[in-house]
Amino acid sequence: SQIDWSRPVDLDRFPDFPKLQAFETILEPGDGLYLPHGWIHYIHSLGTNFQCNSRSGRNDLGLDDLERCGFA
Repeated sequence: SQIDWSRPVDLDRFPDFPKLQAFETILEPGDGLYLPHGWIHYIHSLGTNFQCNSRSGRNDLGLDDLERCGFA
């Protein structure tokens, strides 16, 4: 992503950023989180943890956008 999610966003450079819909959650021990294909995500760890990424299937919906941004 061209945006550093840990810092304030430059709205001159990304004027549509305030229109985005975001979700925030805090996971507890034993929780899992599923992210659909192509969802951009940012992780901030509050303590010691581990993560395991796995792809389960493929959907070409939005693939052109992902490729244009350099993610595919």
